[in-house]
Amino acid sequence: KSFYGPLPDEGKELFHSIPIRHGLTIGEIAKLFLLERKVTEGKPLVCKLEIVTMENWNRADLFDATGLEWVCPSPNLRTLTTALIYPGIGLLEITNISVGIGTDRPYEWIGAPWMNNLQLALLLNQQNLPGVRFVPVKQTPVSNLYANKSCNGLQILIDDWSTFEPMKTGIAIAWALRKIHPDDWKIEKYNALLLNKATLAALTAGKHYAEIEKLWRADLAAFETRRKSVLLYPNP
Repeated sequence: KSFYGPLPDEGKELFHSIPIRHGLTIGEIAKLFLLERKVTEGKPLVCKLEIVTMENWNRADLFDATGLEWVCPSPNLRTLTTALIYPGIGLLEITNISVGIGTDRPYEWIGAPWMNNLQLALLLNQQNLPGVRFVPVKQTPVSNLYANKSCNGLQILIDDWSTFEPMKTGIAIAWALRKIHPDDWKIEKYNALLLNKATLAALTAGKHYAEIEKLWRADLAAFETRRKSVLLYPNP
């Protein structure tokens, strides 16, 4: 799904009310902000927006289909696989889970010294999440969280980019962590980036990720209407 995940609670937006995976280009985001943010810091938002649209781009295409050279948008977003995973896995990095920073697989591996990676891999692979598998792998980060400590962890393998759903995968991992490590994983910190109390409460209560996804439906339907008004390129 090109856009997915919870929207931030009212008043908790980091900048604007959009889901974690918004499915918009930079130009489309600019149009949305200009349309909806009439006032910024108490002053009317006045801006002349000019967007140079892309040619020969299909919204359904991933970056590899463009023929352009990959340039890392961040030191730890090194590959297209990492960029695909990031919306779901990035939410974990504020908690006591290493997301692979300080290893050769940032965001493609998660771990902690206390993690039962065998149980987690078994539970997550039983879910048959689309386009992804999990392999127990030990790593020792050289920096960041758990630096120089051996961590039990999971290698996240995307085997079908076209069906992989990063937010579904991320919430499923959070559900599995809560189920297997209710005391070790500090779930309350998860909301620092999630910004959605209803989702956090459901995870804390042990609700299955499929039930949690239902909490987002109404907000996502409303966002879809907002989103359509600023699209510069057709939906596939």
